[in-house]
Amino acid sequence: QDTIRKVAESIIYLSEHLDQAQPVSTLARMASLSPAYFSELFKDQTGCSPRDYLHLLRMHQACELLRRTDLSVKEIAAKIGYQDPFHFSRQFKAFEGLAPRDYR
Repeated sequence: QDTIRKVAESIIYLSEHLDQAQPVSTLARMASLSPAYFSELFKDQTGCSPRDYLHLLRMHQACELLRRTDLSVKEIAAKIGYQDPFHFSRQFKAFEGLAPRDYR
């Protein structure tokens, strides 16, 4: 179905651009849909908003990078779109229950 494909394409795009903020309006424009309709479709198909989904993708990528690389927490934060490593650390701890250093 066309709407499923459009949401899937936006998820791929989000995954490939974790370091960039992606306004719903941009994603909706790429899918040739209104922002409200796009958000509704996205939530129906994924169970969360595009913003929350991006957060989940970022946190999962952070977990991978912490497990598989020697990058610093600051480098990982920047790689997934957080300018402030302290904000990233707080977000990660809220998500995972551990600070990034403790997770590693």
